[in-house]
Amino acid sequence: MSKREELENYKRKITEIAGRAEIITGIHNYCDRWCERCAFVSRCSVGIAEFETDSPDHDMRNKEFWEHLSMIFQATSEMITESAREMGIDLDAAVSEYVEPIHHESKAEKIAKEYGFRLLDWIKKNEELFNTKEEVFKLTDEKQLVTFRDAIEVINWYSLFICVKIHRATLEPLDIDDEETDRYDKNGSAKIAMIAVSRSLEAFAFLYSHLHEQEDEVLAFLSDLSRIQKLLNKAFPDAMNFKRPGFDEGGVFLNLKD
Repeated sequence: MSKREELENYKRKITEIAGRAEIITGIHNYCDRWCERCAFVSRCSVGIAEFETDSPDHDMRNKEFWEHLSMIFQATSEMITESAREMGIDLDAAVSEYVEPIHHESKAEKIAKEYGFRLLDWIKKNEELFNTKEEVFKLTDEKQLVTFRDAIEVINWYSLFICVKIHRATLEPLDIDDEETDRYDKNGSAKIAMIAVSRSLEAFAFLYSHLHEQEDEVLAFLSDLSRIQKLLNKAFPDAMNFKRPGFDEGGVFLNLKD
């Protein structure tokens, strides 16, 4: 199959998925991107695409992963261009008028960024220790083994995710932005960051009881997460009331475009 034929197949698949009646519009805008653990993956266009387009493992060292990602981006880009042309929109003119949103790094984002990179280094440095702990749990407590592995996966998954979502939540609006939509998006981004912080706190609370050799380091991570949590609660007091499409029932959702 040629690259063009493969690209056209991707475009047809994306169009078919988006048209399914069970799809929840915008659900992927305020999720944690952990499709393997999501109960709504069968109702999310992004999640379905991950599983129905033969997506390779999410290994950034894997050449196939980047080729797959590039193909999806190219297919989506072509579809946007084709739709714009049908609507009489000149995308080249729109790009020339684009003004990048203003951003000043908040204290919460700064702490989250430092936390994330330090955490990734810590995980890599202590792989042998984690493996040893797992071997002990295999012999003593299978349930604890599952919880231990889960805790490591959770802190690893959300390591940099928290910083990214705080960055999005703290972008300053442009004059051309709709105030209601901007406030909606900020609260949604802040909420998923808060959820990630909460889940990371729970994971580290468990690890604190089982990684006595790393007690000081774990306490430092818990301290960082607690500071981030307090700063987010202060900056976004209404965020936890935000109703995420699909995840939080009973909300009235704005139909945001991706």
